Amino acid sequence: AVTGVQATVSYGNSGAAQNYLNASNTDNYDVLTIQDKSFITQKSKTVSALSTPTFNANRQGTVKLEGASFSNTYTVDITPDGGTKQTATITNSDTAGYGTTLNDLKTAIDNLNIANLTVTKLQDSLYLTNSSTSFELEATGGPEDNRAISFQDEVSDIGDLPGRAVHNHLVKVSPLDPETSVIGESYYLKFDANNNNKGEGFWRESVAPNVSTGFDDASMPHELLNTATNTFVFQRGVYDNRIVGDDDTNPQPSFVGKKIKSTFFHNNRLGFLSDENVIMSQSGQFFNFYHTSARVVTDADPIDLSCSSTKPVALHSILPTTQGLVLFSANQQFMMAS
Repeated sequence: AVTGVQATVSYGNSGAAQNYLNASNTDNYDVLTIQDKSFITQKSKTVSALSTPTFNANRQGTVKLEGASFSNTYTVDITPDGGTKQTATITNSDTAGYGTTLNDLKTAIDNLNIANLTVTKLQDSLYLTNSSTSFELEATGGPEDNRAISFQDEVSDIGDLPGRAVHNHLVKVSPLDPETSVIGESYYLKFDANNNNKGEGFWRESVAPNVSTGFDDASMPHELLNTATNTFVFQRGVYDNRIVGDDDTNPQPSFVGKKIKSTFFHNNRLGFLSDENVIMSQSGQFFNFYHTSARVVTDADPIDLSCSSTKPVALHSILPTTQGLVLFSANQQFMMAS
């Protein structure tokens, strides 16, 4: 005879983890146990994405100087949304360097008194932001009007980015092939200032400002963690957010907006079955279902594949083998191997 042992289970996330359970349907769960942790999946739960952040385009802009700044005239045109174009112009002297030129140009822009416009001076550029409205920006300077460039939310050449910038300055890079004039795969860069303010730092790959950064942990499979003898904690898993790319270069996993029917572990990856798809995490990072870069593909990246069939497929279980993964639906079987 098997004698039951009473165990103590507490709920993590300030008790909110209990909301994941469905008291009216106690059989509709999938359980995967790995050492001292079990993944509990409520198969009737739809995975939801985090809300999309608000993004206001063209509320920032950069004016960057290039080449020598001696005896040049610089002009910056700013057109607030729904307003008229306003122009700031300076002519510097033979002895003026970048610092003097940028200070004078900042003063000229400030004197335009454009509502809610803030101008920040950096080593070789000015950073403009408007807290209430979008604007158009254009800058010219030098003998051939090519000693000053301007951009706002997007650049076509990474070389146009200033070497020093404001912390968290985010820019979309859409590289343009000079021979074919075809725009390549876009990506996003954010500036990390060494002092978390402005100045020296580096540009790192980042996520688009107008996409969801991930999925809601409350709608994902939860953990039942064995913390001591006959003692358990039921809690949400802490799933990684999307930190680079957008919905084209680093899309949401296919289980978002759908139900997860089964979990499994294979080749150092955590995997899910959802409708006809097999989704596996980053290698060694069981809670990361996003690419780490929108520019390159690595062997450790997540796997998200759909079963090919002429009939509708709803995968419900899986059997890991040395040859690969055997996938089961109501009427068909599939083999996934590498």
